[in-house]
Amino acid sequence: MSAIAMEPYPEVTVTAAREKEPHLGNLLTRFVAVYWKSFIIVLWPLILLPLVLIKTEEVLAMRCLYVVALMAMFWVTEALPLPITGLIPVVFYPLMGIMSTNETCLCYMNDTTMMFLGSLVIAVVIENSGLHMRVALLIIKMIGCSHRR
Repeated sequence: MSAIAMEPYPEVTVTAAREKEPHLGNLLTRFVAVYWKSFIIVLWPLILLPLVLIKTEEVLAMRCLYVVALMAMFWVTEALPLPITGLIPVVFYPLMGIMSTNETCLCYMNDTTMMFLGSLVIAVVIENSGLHMRVALLIIKMIGCSHRR
């Protein structure tokens, strides 16, 4: 007999060693899974760039379409936080010549919006000062907490 010991199943040890090595496909999948938001933020404006560069009669309409499509993708994927996405027109409309800064900001700051923001500020102040607890305790003190009343 020969002195060389043969393994009974050599292919099992080879595949087990290969499974421990990371595959290029797995590494690429993990990389995309981690950085997908960055890809959208960088690539989507480049993909939409022909909307702005193509010569048409409605130049302002195509520029506005570019900003709206950019915001739509950012809203759907939430690649950027929603408040930042909502402020994109304040930056891009004046840069692209669609609207002036004054006109764009006037669209954001109308009476209803200011009333909503004012009520939110008042609610935060009432909560931080503890006034809501004082009012609740005053009502319980005056009315009581029994079920008979």
